[in-house]
Amino acid sequence: LNIGTVHYKWVVTQQVVTALVKAVETTIADDNGGEVEAGDTLTCTQGSVTGGTTPYVYTTQWETAPLGSTEYTEIPGATEETYTTTTDDANNTIRATVTATDNSATAQTMTLTSEAVGPVVYKIAPEISSVTLTDNGLRWQ
Repeated sequence: LNIGTVHYKWVVTQQVVTALVKAVETTIADDNGGEVEAGDTLTCTQGSVTGGTTPYVYTTQWETAPLGSTEYTEIPGATEETYTTTTDDANNTIRATVTATDNSATAQTMTLTSEAVGPVVYKIAPEISSVTLTDNGLRWQ
């Protein structure tokens, strides 16, 4: 009994993944718009990428470096869109890095790094021991 020849056709598909490309820069804005002081809230505008496979996942990490250094270290737990500077940040510069990861099988990533802001200034208010009302106004010591 001869039932004939069976031919198999294998179809191989290849996913073409385009590279991630930076579309918009990551930037930082200070809530008081001027000198960065301890206690200020910095806001990161994450930037964006194109290419790759959507959707993209963006993660933020705030980093700090001593004034004049280019060696940045991650600030533990600082992974939100905003970061409130502390006295520990005094004399340091702050930047944000945003990592974009695409949805491809290879999970391509691209890091978008903001320009640094700072240095962070820690201002100590003068200590006032007394206030006296005089003919010329208030006087404090």
